[in-house]
Amino acid sequence: MCGIAGFCLSPDEKVDAKKLSSALLGQIITRGRDATGAAWVQTDPATKKATIAVSKAPVAATAFDTYLKTMPAKTTRAILHTRWATQ
Repeated sequence: MCGIAGFCLSPDEKVDAKKLSSALLGQIITRGRDATGAAWVQTDPATKKATIAVSKAPVAATAFDTYLKTMPAKTTRAILHTRWATQ
């Protein structure tokens, strides 16, 4: 089993993407504790070019906050994943 969560926010919303990501990961941790990952869209303010940033680690979602430190608080789109390794 695995867990997937995500969000797509309006740029005007006053939501901290890191806190939202942590809360969503906390809700899907029971779907997998062997690895956690996140991908989000970040836009370069100077060029307005959007890129995809990825962070993943072989840790449970409860220990993933340190891997979210590069996510900007104003992120508007992200997908999160927890993995349960199968044999």
